[in-house]
Amino acid sequence: MYHPSTQLKPHNPMSNLADKTEEKAIALCAKCVVSFEQLHCLNMTSEDAFAAREAENLLRSIIETNGYQIVYRSKSGKPYKRLDK
Repeated sequence: MYHPSTQLKPHNPMSNLADKTEEKAIALCAKCVVSFEQLHCLNMTSEDAFAAREAENLLRSIIETNGYQIVYRSKSGKPYKRLDK
């Protein structure tokens, strides 16, 4: 349930707008997507599960539209890799 006192009050913009998304942002999005895998064994309402899947898909689209893909088991330790052009 929404309650105004529980909402965080923004003091800074969420990100700096640029012409190109930097690789550090891609890396953070990829780490988040990989973390979503841990939700599959936890109990969630259908509404929360849907919202979590939506968030995962949005993050995945940011990664993929910037020419990267998620890597779940990486030898390099990076949760993403650049797609070949």
